[in-house]
Amino acid sequence: MALLVCLAAFGCRTRMASEARPLTKQELRGLFARAQDPRRSWITVHRADSGLTFTGQNRMHKSQLAGLRFESREHPEAPVIYIRTSRKRKFTALFDTTSARSWLTPDAFAAMNGAPLGPPAYRLPARHIAEEEVGYAGVVNKVLFDKLNMDNALFCAWDKAGPMGPLARGIRQPRIDCVIGLDMIQSFHHVQIDYPLRTVYLSAGSGYAPDENLLVASVPYHEIAGALAVHGKINGEPATILVDTAGDFVFAADEEAFTTIRQLDIGNLVFRNVEADDPEDYDVGLRRYPRIGRKLLQRFRVTIDSEAKIIHFEKPDLVKR
Repeated sequence: MALLVCLAAFGCRTRMASEARPLTKQELRGLFARAQDPRRSWITVHRADSGLTFTGQNRMHKSQLAGLRFESREHPEAPVIYIRTSRKRKFTALFDTTSARSWLTPDAFAAMNGAPLGPPAYRLPARHIAEEEVGYAGVVNKVLFDKLNMDNALFCAWDKAGPMGPLARGIRQPRIDCVIGLDMIQSFHHVQIDYPLRTVYLSAGSGYAPDENLLVASVPYHEIAGALAVHGKINGEPATILVDTAGDFVFAADEEAFTTIRQLDIGNLVFRNVEADDPEDYDVGLRRYPRIGRKLLQRFRVTIDSEAKIIHFEKPDLVKR
């Protein structure tokens, strides 16, 4: 049975002016003074026409589980959590399913004792935002998600110093140190972002079975330029739709293509009277694709099952409250 939701307009544009600056030549030399061959961390780099791919990173023990609370008071629906290193220092991390890669500020990368991969340096772009941002692939020996350990975690060290600007997706407080992109999300067996309970659950090995009493839709997903995408319909016409767990909006699409959204369908999810925000107002890339954001997702428990390549949408579990 389809779930029908009527959506009113949401305001609050989140376009951010970046306060960051490019790293100086001296800072870049300091960064790459710690460079190491990927093979030291059992990471293999593959070159293809589509770009660089990596294997062997983000290793975990399959029995591990974790649950972490959202940490942003300014944006209570944003999936921002704390991660740690073996030194016990905490870093703020945003889950962003439109980011192909995972990112760290240079300060956080250094504090985590990260090592760039190379030589040669592996320079990677951020396609999910409008600005031409780049970073350098590097490895962090150990990252802790509560008690879940991830070894040889692969990140892009951003090539700018200061706040993460557009990579932070409009979040100023707390200051974002890290972006967990789809590459790392899919290293887990499944990731559940329970927006109503403001908790992220991570599983390194156990399977996930949706609660049939709460399940609204289970939809296969695929990737477009490293972003999580599903097939749906807009005003009855087939469409590829990005699922943007970090986007500060209900729905964003090219206004010339979609002036009025009478109905948006994603599996059994049905939304009517949807206002289409202009993606340019949110500094996002991949603008040819419409996307749903966290202001729509906040009413659901969203589970990304990377083994089955399915995303589940469930109603809130009121018993857990």
